Amino acid sequence: MKFNDLDGDGEKDTVELGLAGWTIKLCADSACNTVLQTATTDANGVYSFSVTPDADKSDADNDPYYVLEVQQTGWTQTAPTTVFYGPITVTSANYQIINQDFGNEQFIAAPSLSLLKQISTSASGPWSSSITVPVVAVSTTCSPSTILATCR
Repeated sequence: MKFNDLDGDGEKDTVELGLAGWTIKLCADSACNTVLQTATTDANGVYSFSVTPDADKSDADNDPYYVLEVQQTGWTQTAPTTVFYGPITVTSANYQIINQDFGNEQFIAAPSLSLLKQISTSASGPWSSSITVPVVAVSTTCSPSTILATCR
């Protein structure tokens, strides 16, 4: 599953829903130089792959797989703590691998506040230029009855 990790803790909580339209890759190596399959998450964030246990009969061991997600702009991966799941070995005895969940927290830019400071010796001007500053917290007492609010 691919989920929206709202609190960024790397664990899926009941209020954290699946994310649709993400590409998940099944690879033969952890760097994903050899992509074996890709899947796109459905409306619930679910993806799946179908593989044949030990598909490479030229060697005696079972083939390991690695599962990775394709990152999207504006998101940070929170689960797994490594970039991928793996090595995962699929055998006839262990043919269904579940709970390979990917969590991502969406990056939300901090809001900003535009300020305009009036410097004047008369009521008609002049005005200084405006500036934009990040908003950390706003806590003021203002009088909204005039065009230029009086704040204390």
